[in-house]
Amino acid sequence: GVFEKSQAYGKDKAKFALFSGLYKQTVDSLLLQFGFYPWSWKAAGKLLGALGYGTEYQVGRELSSLTGQQSLQILQSIAFVFILYFLSTLPTLPLSAYSTFVVEEKHGFNKTTPQLFVSDLIKGWGLAFVLGAPFLAAFLSIFNWAGDRFVPWLMAFMISFQLLMVVLYPTVIQPLFNKLS
Repeated sequence: GVFEKSQAYGKDKAKFALFSGLYKQTVDSLLLQFGFYPWSWKAAGKLLGALGYGTEYQVGRELSSLTGQQSLQILQSIAFVFILYFLSTLPTLPLSAYSTFVVEEKHGFNKTTPQLFVSDLIKGWGLAFVLGAPFLAAFLSIFNWAGDRFVPWLMAFMISFQLLMVVLYPTVIQPLFNKLS
């Protein structure tokens, strides 16, 4: 009956979650071991240089002003985060596809086509950039501006952002991925 189906689905999800967790931990450990994070920081600096924003930000580097140095640091931080985000999602794509097209399909829950899967993935990356870049820029700007007293300012910013997302998610973001009726 329904209970047996529910238990079978739960077991399949639990087995997959265990494998997925071990796989992700292994990938993260390999990324750390082989210097992926420093490489990403350097790649972000090179990307900014190629876009005409000067060379990689370095501590102690003389720029025309402290503000210019902080702006370059923030731009490089944004590029760094998105290089990390994009490249670190690639090894987990097979897991996501397996979960959707094998585990969910086996139990009759999959409503996703391969085209929709790719479309949602691209929309997710775009949304991460459109929301993430200004969020990270604001976060780092507040951190730079507030100095030692950054905690209350960042908390106020985070609360404001969360309240904004409470409004934006159901009205703007969710309709990009789901048809609500």
